[in-house]
Amino acid sequence: MTRQLARGLLALLAILTVTAAVPAAQSNQSRRLFQRYTVEAPRWQGPIQGPWEATGGVTVRGPGVTMTSERLKVWFARDTWVAERITATGNIVLRGRYTATDRTEWDVVAHAGTATYDNAARRGTLEGSVTMEATNLTSNAVLSVSADRLIYDGGSGEILAERVQNPVRVEWNEPVAADESAAEAPPQQAPEGESRP
Repeated sequence: MTRQLARGLLALLAILTVTAAVPAAQSNQSRRLFQRYTVEAPRWQGPIQGPWEATGGVTVRGPGVTMTSERLKVWFARDTWVAERITATGNIVLRGRYTATDRTEWDVVAHAGTATYDNAARRGTLEGSVTMEATNLTSNAVLSVSADRLIYDGGSGEILAERVQNPVRVEWNEPVAADESAAEAPPQQAPEGESRP
């Protein structure tokens, strides 16, 4: 389950940041469209062949997903519009909906200092006080991960979470029905000086 969630999160990041193509103006912000994804930033620059860089507070929107960062940079493979490498930096917040292979839907919120995606290596990385919380919309179960670095390898489907000084923290909280929690509750102790019949 954790691997599916991480794969979804980093795939979401890769999809979000693969933005290029038709320029259009909207107020004082630069705007680029790629299918149904939109990148908006106060400043967008770079040669036609790339790399392109958006700065000054970037917002990427797509179907069911939003990512914000201070800066976004996209490098393209030579003579193609295929994104070779993508980097987002500064106060990254990623919000979206992920559908797992078992068709359960999850609301995902992640925070990081930097995010990178290398298309050739099929590897996505979130770094810098990474936190991710995913809520299962069917069971209300919550998966939380805290790490310094979260790496997803798209080739093997494996996830690696690392921390330098503290251990990686992964929490799974599944709601328990009221009748189940009563059966599992420890017996209550009588206050001091009182006895139970």
